[in-house]
Amino acid sequence: MILKDDFYHLTSSDLVSWWPFLCLAVCCYCLLPRILLFVAGTVGRNRALAGVSFHRAEHKQLLHRLLTPRLETKPVIKEAPIHPEGPVVVPVVETVPEAEEVKPLEEAAADGVNGRVVVLVPDELYADYDEKKFGLLSKQAFGYTTGTSLRIDDEYSDAKMILDHLQEPDCCGSALLILQEAWQPPIQEMLTFLRDLRKKSDEELHIILALIGKPVADTIFTPVTATDLQIWKQKTAILADPCLQVSPLIEI
Repeated sequence: MILKDDFYHLTSSDLVSWWPFLCLAVCCYCLLPRILLFVAGTVGRNRALAGVSFHRAEHKQLLHRLLTPRLETKPVIKEAPIHPEGPVVVPVVETVPEAEEVKPLEEAAADGVNGRVVVLVPDELYADYDEKKFGLLSKQAFGYTTGTSLRIDDEYSDAKMILDHLQEPDCCGSALLILQEAWQPPIQEMLTFLRDLRKKSDEELHIILALIGKPVADTIFTPVTATDLQIWKQKTAILADPCLQVSPLIEI
């Protein structure tokens, strides 16, 4: 039985000439189109991502929620004593929260997900402003640790002066956080101040309006009512600033 009856007259050199054709066919019709599609897709993806900014307020909040642990639990087995004459008692498995590791304030201050923030404190709140406590609350609520705290007067300070402070080499902060009492309705001066800050700063500078409720005897850091929060969000929405975040300092 001869398998190549029809081409027995071909020589070995003629038979081996097929492999370059087969290899080039695979490269031309299979490999080359895939390479061209991969290069075109990579270039298109890079161009599309280059036009998208990931420094907006919602991106910072998402990063904070994804990287900040909330609560961890582990099973703890408690065995009840077994008496010889009594029934067998099945061990009870309870899930209890795992104790959170307590870190020094200096070490915790370096763990902010989004970095450090410059805090603007109104003049009427500055006397009761606890910088250490606020730093812990800011890290928990926004993912920022506090850098420098600036005091602003009733009419709000010059926006250029505040932004110039951000450019100083010894300034510890890459974003702005404004402490504001939510129970007081937003006034036009505040909106003008926010608009002026954005106009004179980078369009992607993260500005946080941290709202607090009515102060009590021992602290000014109190929860905000849902009505006050809604009023502030509706009023600041007219600014159309995607990098402005309006959030309560303490979640209810």
